Amino acid sequence: MVELPFAFAGPPARGTIRVTPEDFVVDEVTGITPTGAGEHAWLRIRKRNANTQWVAQRLAALAGVRAVAIGYAGLKDRRALTSQAFTVHLPGRPDPDWSALEGPEIEVLEVTRHQRKLQRGALRGNRFRLRICDLDGDPALLAQRLGQTGERGVPNYFGPQRFGHGGGNLATAAALVKDGDLVALGGHTRNAPMALIRELIHQGRRRLGLITVPTGGLNVDLAVGAGVADRLHFAQVGLEEYGMAPLFRAAVQAGRLTCLEYP
Repeated sequence: MVELPFAFAGPPARGTIRVTPEDFVVDEVTGITPTGAGEHAWLRIRKRNANTQWVAQRLAALAGVRAVAIGYAGLKDRRALTSQAFTVHLPGRPDPDWSALEGPEIEVLEVTRHQRKLQRGALRGNRFRLRICDLDGDPALLAQRLGQTGERGVPNYFGPQRFGHGGGNLATAAALVKDGDLVALGGHTRNAPMALIRELIHQGRRRLGLITVPTGGLNVDLAVGAGVADRLHFAQVGLEEYGMAPLFRAAVQAGRLTCLEYP
C-alpha cells in the first residue's frame, strides 16, 4: 500500500483495524419493503464472523429446500458484524421455527413474507462503520483529512486491477472469442457474465456455440436473441420464477438454433 499514491500527502494517523468482528459493522440497505404476504419468507439476519453463503446453507437446511430457493442481494464480509435480508421460497408451506438458527453467529432480526425472491444486486447500498484501535496521530488533522476525503474522494486503487486501464478488460476478454468458437458460460439468472455477453454483442460476434454450465438463463437468452449464438448445448434454459426464456424459445421455434439437449 505504501507504494500507491496518497490523496492528501500521506496518512495523518495510524491504528489497527478489524481486531474483532465488532470493529467492522456493515448494514445492508435494500430499498425494498416486504409486502407481508407471498410465497417467500423474508428474514433480516445479523451474522457475526460468518459468510453469507454459509448462512444461506443454514436457511436451506432448516427449511428443507434447495439452495436455489434462497435469495440474497449480495455477499457480506465474514470477519465483521453484518446485517442483510434473505428470502426463502416456501410456496404453500408455513415457516419453520427460524429461532433454531439463533447462535453465536446468527441473530434473526425480522421475519415476514414477500412476493418475490430477493435477487443479487437488489440493494441501494451498504452502511459501514469501522472502529480504529490504538489510534496514534493528530485528531484535528485527521478530522480535516476526513472532511477532504468526503468532499473529493480518494484514488480508486482497484479500478485497473478489476477492469483494466480505461475499463478495457472486458473488450480484451471478448476479443479472445472468435466467430464460430464454442464458449462455456457459467451462472444462471444469478451470477451470469452479463457484461461479457453485452461486449460480445457490441463487438458483433456471430455463429458462437454456447455450453451452459450448469443451466442457461438471461445470459443465454440475450446472446441467442442478439444473434450471437446459433447452436447450444444445454440441460435447461429458463428465467427461474420469471418464466420461460422468450428469445431462446422464439429462436428454437423458428429453426434458427441448433440444440443439443442433455437430460
